[in-house]
Amino acid sequence: MNKSIIIYLLGLSFLCFSQNPYADHHSVSNEVIYVGDNVIPAETFYSAITEIEPVDNIDAVPTATDMLSDLPVPVTPVSLSTYFPFETNKLSVSNPKKIEIENLFVPIFVMGIDKYSIDWFMSSIEELSKSGAQGVVVQADSYERFVKLQAYARKKGIYLNVSYGDPIAEAYGITTYPTLLVSK
Repeated sequence: MNKSIIIYLLGLSFLCFSQNPYADHHSVSNEVIYVGDNVIPAETFYSAITEIEPVDNIDAVPTATDMLSDLPVPVTPVSLSTYFPFETNKLSVSNPKKIEIENLFVPIFVMGIDKYSIDWFMSSIEELSKSGAQGVVVQADSYERFVKLQAYARKKGIYLNVSYGDPIAEAYGITTYPTLLVSK
């Protein structure tokens, strides 16, 4: 019999014949879990579940702010502008390319804020917008220029953000920008 069916039937019988699966840890000794070719008693997992104490006073439950305040180092927000100017070491400006990538759900374009990339972006903006493409800027000389381009892209329905280009170059095997990555 298929292992998936056995697991399903065991789980179904467990639900049918026990009122509370956590009330008695010893009641699950006949159940097993298949992990690859191994069979593990379900009790191994259930024994790790501890009783949850009821809360009498909801105000006693810590809030997310309370839990964060216990962190040893306070978190200070950093402005995106502190990362400008930036550039990529593994990508360079060249002729625009369109590359097909296996299982890419959303088209992605990689560009810089150089004249060549901006010219390509402006001439391709309708196609990018219609395809739902999202942009990644991997080179920028100023935060102000990026913000202007980002605002313009948003008006056209295009999401544009910044990222270091080296990880993108490695992940997708590209060496130049502007590049449009689309699904195969």
